[in-house]
Amino acid sequence: MTATPNLEALWAGPFGDAYTERNRDVGAGRDAFWQSIQNLTAARTWLEVGCNVGANLRCVPTGKLFGVDVNREALTIASEVALAQVVVASEVALPFDLESFDLVFTCGLLIHIQRDRLKVVMGELARVAHDWVLLMEYDASGEKVISWCGQEAALWKAPYGWLFQEYVPWFRLQNKGFLPPLAGFDNVTWWLFRRKG
Repeated sequence: MTATPNLEALWAGPFGDAYTERNRDVGAGRDAFWQSIQNLTAARTWLEVGCNVGANLRCVPTGKLFGVDVNREALTIASEVALAQVVVASEVALPFDLESFDLVFTCGLLIHIQRDRLKVVMGELARVAHDWVLLMEYDASGEKVISWCGQEAALWKAPYGWLFQEYVPWFRLQNKGFLPPLAGFDNVTWWLFRRKG
């Protein structure tokens, strides 16, 4: 097992390419969840940070779709299957103006963010969101590092909803739920936040 001091480089290279190949067909069954989010938010512009192959974007029922990832191979697939505008970019420096999107979301991204970058990433999600931020991540009462795919420190379970409220207090939690495999997800918790005022 090897340590991973630079996770962004890991995801941009062969490790990320292999993940992309394994996940080409993921996402079946997610349509109902995304319809419910559309009903709650009436979002018209959507950004997924860490979109990989676009499994979520292709299930969004309506609107203009954008995706960001560090893996070029994944974005090539996402642009085709989700008909999204995609950009190679780091989650710590999103190449968009303030409040550019109605809804900004992650799904299994924050679990792979190094701890010293998490606050910056959450701040970037909030910066480019006009109204809504949706997080879909593994939840835990405390932080727990997990060995994953041969990497010593590449996945963390943590109370991401609570951390977002701490780091980004100008957003308020509106709704929360759980997404099991029957819903097309991998036992993740979701938190939907709305900008105050």
